[in-house]
Amino acid sequence: MATIEGIERVFEISAGQLTSWLIAPDGFTWVGLVGGVLFIGLLAPFGEELLFRGLVYRWLKDLWGPMTAAPISATLFASAHFYYPLPHMLLVAFLGLVLAISYERSASIWVPIGIHAAQNTTVVVLIYFSLH
Repeated sequence: MATIEGIERVFEISAGQLTSWLIAPDGFTWVGLVGGVLFIGLLAPFGEELLFRGLVYRWLKDLWGPMTAAPISATLFASAHFYYPLPHMLLVAFLGLVLAISYERSASIWVPIGIHAAQNTTVVVLIYFSLH
């Protein structure tokens, strides 16, 4: 968190500007938008869900049950997004909890992958079109 705070102060940008800067560092470009949708919107959710729900959550669930596994895996998921400011990390933790619950209820990794991909793609598109 100190690193994020330092970046915000050095570059004199707010948390929202920092998020835009991380996702669209060159401003609006079609290549950036398409690349962002492919990598941030689709590939990252696929890999993150395999790791955080497919491995971490299932392992924790086997150890302690779903009521303990869900918040712990959500916290670990948020911690992996340390480059976001604290308010965003809290939203990421909430998303991690929703994804764990969706995985638990559906018994399919594809449900949280779909939710995660929809959320990430929406963020990327909104950020890019806010710059256009």
